[in-house]
Amino acid sequence: VILDRHRVPGRLRVGGDWGKKISLLSAAVGKPLTTSKRDDILGQGLKHVVTHETGHILGLRHNFKGSLGVTYNCIRSASCTAVHGLTASVMDYVPVNYPSADSPDVHLFSPVLGSYDKLAIRYGYTEEAPPPSTGDMNKEPMSSVSLESQLKQVLLEAENFATCYDSDRISKQDPACAAYDMSADPLAYYEDEMRRLADVQRNLLNTSVMPGAPYTHYGEAVDQVLLMAESTGIKVTDWLGGMSNHYVYRRADGTHAPKMARRAVPADVQRRALALTLNI
Repeated sequence: VILDRHRVPGRLRVGGDWGKKISLLSAAVGKPLTTSKRDDILGQGLKHVVTHETGHILGLRHNFKGSLGVTYNCIRSASCTAVHGLTASVMDYVPVNYPSADSPDVHLFSPVLGSYDKLAIRYGYTEEAPPPSTGDMNKEPMSSVSLESQLKQVLLEAENFATCYDSDRISKQDPACAAYDMSADPLAYYEDEMRRLADVQRNLLNTSVMPGAPYTHYGEAVDQVLLMAESTGIKVTDWLGGMSNHYVYRRADGTHAPKMARRAVPADVQRRALALTLNI
């Protein structure tokens, strides 16, 4: 796969950010990807993008804490993500879930709709049942009370999920309200990302320079890996300080949800972030 503007005759050129992602994936598995494998990956990525945009068509907002709904161990297991996905909401922005030596079988993109998305769609699109037809007069229609009860149940289930929206992310108060982080333990993902970049660097010459291609591709690939390391480091520093913010609502029955609206990022989490920052 060729990075940026360069081309090798007879080879697919994938430009821009996608070129970087697939080049890194090739380096992560330690060998160049076949054309069929590359096309399959692009198809998975396209499906993921279409799912996200379809969510907007249905009226769903971004939820940049959707990734917190899936554990780190789960995202590193294809059997787990086949059920739960990489995020509780496809309306989050999550990075490519690159394989590694200890987790070679992973989903690169979230393969299913998130649990939070299903809940939001239920809330937005559940309707009262239409009056029964003449032949079904013996059936009772769903009453408005029954519909209200269903919606209240959805709201109670929604308390199990964290949410944050575009305005929250822009404020940068909450480090967990971020694009392109992953899992309920974002720092574990960042730690794995740095280990993966170190492994990629070892194989980068062979995976970035195809037969007949100039060695300038290697220099470009090194630059991209360093830029990714820098980007990861910037995200890690957001965890030095900061507040964990949660939307808290008063329930329909007048009781309060058992969740604090704001609390400081725990000291042990900040220490992990500092150690990783110094390591980078």
